[in-house]
Amino acid sequence: MPAPIPSSAQLDAYRRRNAGRPVVLFYRFGQGADVTRAQTVTKLAALASAHRGRLRWSGTEEQVLIGALPLYRHCARLHFATRAAALEMVQSPAHGELFDAAGALEIAVLNEQPRGARLAMRVMALALPRWPFFDNRADSGPEPGIGTRIMPTQAAYDAFAAHPDPQAPVVMVNWLRFRERAEYPADTVADGEAVSGQTAYYRYGKRAFVALHSLGARALFVSRYRQMLVGNGGDPGVDLWHEFAMVEYPGRAGFRRMTALRRYRAALHHRAAGLADDGQGLVVTTTGA
Repeated sequence: MPAPIPSSAQLDAYRRRNAGRPVVLFYRFGQGADVTRAQTVTKLAALASAHRGRLRWSGTEEQVLIGALPLYRHCARLHFATRAAALEMVQSPAHGELFDAAGALEIAVLNEQPRGARLAMRVMALALPRWPFFDNRADSGPEPGIGTRIMPTQAAYDAFAAHPDPQAPVVMVNWLRFRERAEYPADTVADGEAVSGQTAYYRYGKRAFVALHSLGARALFVSRYRQMLVGNGGDPGVDLWHEFAMVEYPGRAGFRRMTALRRYRAALHHRAAGLADDGQGLVVTTTGA
């Protein structure tokens, strides 16, 4: 199988932006029959280092919980000083040799995370678990809406809930696409309010971030999606997603506990109003492994 490379359309889209700006590449890939994940990741880290880049995270994909995304075997997040350096690595012979036997490769292009967001997430991770005044009343049963357009199917939810080690940490990789204009249900206070889908989703996001950090989870990385550089049938997919986020939970049980909180569920109508149809992909991963 030939090594996956950017198409001409993907290269054209990539080169429209400032080559001197920092960039993040998110890899999803298979694994050759004669190599381990650790070997691939070690070689990828060394290759990135030689091109002014750094491997910041890698993991193994376990389940697509929401959406119609394909399930790869592994994933990794790499940060580069410039877009030019990142592209030079992707187009290098060594990169082609590394992935020519992988069976599948997808590379998404993301913005570097804003410093303000990084600082805010660190503060929340330190302060919110110690805050004693949260209302942690919870409802029984699964999150409302299972089986609807932006939620897990019943089969996916059951598989997630039945995992043999619910306390093992997981990283949820989120791909998000917003409506141009929010569509609130008729029975909500915000019905008819003229706001963007992004604004509506951010109303949900604020409560979700407080809820998850208060229970000991933490946001690892949040950024804007730009395009696909490799994969996606050669289509740059500039409108495929709008934003990207990675959140680490202290186990599947911790994730389910968060989704049961009444203060979390009270914001779900903002999420539904803001996300486009099929506007979320959610992949359950484990760090390393």
